[in-house]
Order: sequence, then C-alpha cells, then structure tokens
Amino acid sequence: MTDCLNQADLVCDFEAFSKVVRTRRSVRAYLPEPVPVDVMDACLDLALLAPTSHNLESWQFIDVRDGAKLDLLRHCCLDQPATKAPNLVVAVARPDFWRSGRKLMLAAIAREETPGRLPPLMALKYQLQIPLIFMDGPFHFLAPLKRLVTWGIGLFTVSWRVEVGRSGQVLWATRTTALACQNLMLALRAAGYDSCAMEGFDEPRLKRLLKLPRAARVVMVIAAGRRAEGGVMPQYRFERERYVQRV
Repeated sequence: MTDCLNQADLVCDFEAFSKVVRTRRSVRAYLPEPVPVDVMDACLDLALLAPTSHNLESWQFIDVRDGAKLDLLRHCCLDQPATKAPNLVVAVARPDFWRSGRKLMLAAIAREETPGRLPPLMALKYQLQIPLIFMDGPFHFLAPLKRLVTWGIGLFTVSWRVEVGRSGQVLWATRTTALACQNLMLALRAAGYDSCAMEGFDEPRLKRLLKLPRAARVVMVIAAGRRAEGGVMPQYRFERERYVQRV
C-alpha cells in the first residue's frame, strides 16, 4: 500500500505541465479517429491517482465503445455537438462504494501489519470512524440524529460538521469524482487528445442504458478525441482579483 517515491521522481517540469493546462480546451468538434484503448487506459489510470476522500475511491468510469450504446448515449446527452466525439466516458459518483472500499483498505492495512502487533490507528479509523460517518441505517433514519449531534458539539467547540444522509453522501462522492475527471482530461491533453466535460444529460435514461444502480449518480460525460478545425470556442477569463484573494 505504501508508495515511496525517490527524490528524482519528485522533480517535475512545471513548464510542460503549464503547457498541458493552457492547451486543454473544451472541444466541440472532433476528428473520427478514436482514442486507442491503451492510451485511454493509461489516462484512466492517471485519473484514478486523483485525491480520494478516506482512500475509499467513490468513483466509476465507463468508457463506452459499443457503437449502438454510443448512439443511445449521445441521445441521452441531448445530441450536443460534443457528443459526436469518437469516445464518450461516463464519470459516475458511487457513494455506495464506501463499504467495499473500507474492506479493501482494512485488507491492505492488515497485509502491512506485523503479526501480534496491536492494530494501528489507521486500521481503527476504518473499523470505527468510517462506519460512524457513513452508516445511516435503513432509509437514512440516523442522519437527522448525526446532524443534531454535530450541530450541538459545534456550539461549544470547533467541530467537523458531517455531511450526512443520502444528499451528503452524494455530495461527498461527487467531489471526489470531479477531481478524478480533471486528472483524466489533463492526461488526455498530455497524450495529444482533447476533451469536453458535459453536464447536460437525461440521467435516469443514461443510468438505465448503462445498468447503473439507484445509488449511483452521473457526474459528467466526457467527450474525447482529436480536435477538428473550428471545434474550439473562444476562452474568456476575467480579472484575476475577482477570483483570487490573499489575506
């Protein structure tokens, strides 16, 4: 589980990264050439290295390649111009993954433990804290109680105001998934391809098409491919002081 990098691995090329960020644009028109499977897999692997809350990896990426499914997916995305891209990747928030993610983390920690040693603090976190945060009971009936307790504690001291219930868990998973989406789009640009993140879609129909469970929430659909002429819209950015402050 431990990923130790040597000093050479920590030296990065800021100018190269800046070029990737500055040349990434939301592209609406694409050449018909699809992103090769091996390139897409490499980009998805980098997406999965994004920060993830509690290491629970509450995301799922579906690289739609089947022609018939692509046509239906384009229609679910309202047939926007960007849907004509040769590749569409559906980014899904999976708040229901917390249980399986917890088990995977406990197994990974156990493999690193010394036999006979008491469980480390990290293991206790996944044994006790994670269920306390995410377990709301049937129909999330414990959520109001959790909200009341954290609110009460917050009256007297600095307190983590827990996002609870169905809406809180969806928000938690969506934040994490969005971070991975940005990794994916930057990775595609670094590989010489372009992308467009789309939020306009018929989610119930899209979920039925991909047979996603009720707990899943579609965060965005990412078009991918090589940009065609006229596919890049002007980019507008306003005064830096409006968005960046230093206090």
